[in-house]
Amino acid sequence: MGFLHGSLTYTTYQVEGDLSINYMEQMFEALLKNRFIPFEEIEFAESTLGWVSPHNFLHHHFTMDKVFPTNDHLLVSLRLDKKTVPAKVLKAMLPDKEQEYLQETGKEKLTRDDKIFVKEQVRRTLLRQQFPSSQVWDVLYDIPAGRVFFGATALAANDLFSEFFKKTFERPIHLMSPEWRMQHADLTSSMSWALEHITPETFGANHGQ
Repeated sequence: MGFLHGSLTYTTYQVEGDLSINYMEQMFEALLKNRFIPFEEIEFAESTLGWVSPHNFLHHHFTMDKVFPTNDHLLVSLRLDKKTVPAKVLKAMLPDKEQEYLQETGKEKLTRDDKIFVKEQVRRTLLRQQFPSSQVWDVLYDIPAGRVFFGATALAANDLFSEFFKKTFERPIHLMSPEWRMQHADLTSSMSWALEHITPETFGANHGQ
């Protein structure tokens, strides 16, 4: 995990809301409620997302001491597993499976609903056979400061994280972009005036010509 060793890039968020006295217990319960569930425990899912141990992403059962290195910090990882059904294999299998279904049901011709049913059964069969791809992102939450550091900068990953964080802890979270930082900074009147009048500028060899 990058926050434990090595290096990483990250995106910073600000969390709103006041903490309760027993915030550690509440946050831990929220993590367990939204922990990662492997495909073996899910019926015909194509993706699964949840919290895992920061020490080993294969450990989706964890204790409080594993995710709270101190009373002021939460350290956890977010894991996303996906399965993809190969479209060519699905298409190639359908004619034989449709023929088998005709023989089993004694029908002369498949209806549209029959074809949808057969295709779904084949898709589920292939889905069970696929090996998932995994993505894991590190998350460090400085609880007193209300700052969350998410170990990725890609837009899709951050969208996924921010929505799942809100779902887990039921607290608003905001990306600390340069614009957000300026809006929430303690600025003098002259600095505020300058901020309101900032305009895009082009820098280049032909600038001003």
